[in-house]
Amino acid sequence: PGDELTAKAWKYADQLMSFDPSDQDARNANRDAIDTMGRDLQTRSASRSRMLQAPLGDLSRATEDGGPVATSLADLRIEVEKLDPATVDLSPGWFTRLLGNIPGIGSPLKRYFMRYESTQTVIDSIINSLEKGRDELKRDNVTLSEDQKDMRELTLSLTDQVALGRALDEVITNRLDVEIAPDDPRRSFIEEELLFAIRQRTLDLQQQLAVNQQGVIATELII
Repeated sequence: PGDELTAKAWKYADQLMSFDPSDQDARNANRDAIDTMGRDLQTRSASRSRMLQAPLGDLSRATEDGGPVATSLADLRIEVEKLDPATVDLSPGWFTRLLGNIPGIGSPLKRYFMRYESTQTVIDSIINSLEKGRDELKRDNVTLSEDQKDMRELTLSLTDQVALGRALDEVITNRLDVEIAPDDPRRSFIEEELLFAIRQRTLDLQQQLAVNQQGVIATELII
């Protein structure tokens, strides 16, 4: 891989350094070739990172707040505890006997089952929320898995592009010392325009690579 990278950098350097210094179009073409180096990868990675921020942010906030599933489970526990017979006085004391004689209220046991019927409706609603939350989590995990796969592939491509930028910088720097005389009219353009642009593009790609790697790590912590 090292020899292949060096050969690719040398070929690229040949194209950039072989130009007529009086040909402005050729100079512009060389500068454009550097400015667009890895641009497509950078754009795709940035787009993927922005797309990933939304679901990651939603999941993060959901985790901090307890999330819909955790909240529904807590609500379910509260409602179930309401139905615990141990918390309900079913013994017919004088007051409950008095209430039992009032139409529509009935005995403590009857009132307990009335409470059960009322709470069951709430529990059914909570269970529906849990099932919905489960389905949403499944969809989120599938989406994040696909995003992670894409970002891993982009990470490898960006890593290769950064390596090419560094190798190209090294090859052109070395060839300047050996092949391009100080009074060669190409020298200033190569030093001031091409090398500067190569280093700037390599730095930009390194920064995007770091962002991409953070995205991969973030999805690993959640999935």
